Amino acid sequence: MFQPTSLEKKKISWKHVIGSTLAYWYTLFLGWTTKIYWFKSEEALKFEKEGQNYIFGVWHNQQLFLLYPYRGQKICALISLSDDGEYIARCLPHFGMKAVRGSTTRGGARALIKLKNIA
Repeated sequence: MFQPTSLEKKKISWKHVIGSTLAYWYTLFLGWTTKIYWFKSEEALKFEKEGQNYIFGVWHNQQLFLLYPYRGQKICALISLSDDGEYIARCLPHFGMKAVRGSTTRGGARALIKLKNIA
């Protein structure tokens, strides 16, 4: 389950607990009712074939939609320390993913080092 690091520890907010639970069920509903087409770059396919880790980026408004199709895969996402980031960080473990929290102005360097160590 989601466990914040010392940098991320804060009071549990019911709006985050309820909001992330609703987001989880909404994402499941989307996954169950949506047909998914995969379009991966040649580079990504090469890395997967060789069993290597790689980084890909997504826009903020696409994050929830990627949780269902990538569920159960070894994914660790860099999530901002913002209030909005708390929702997605709490959803990731339900899909077998991990979150590393950091942003440009707060904890970004530490988060990048943590991601590098995970890879």
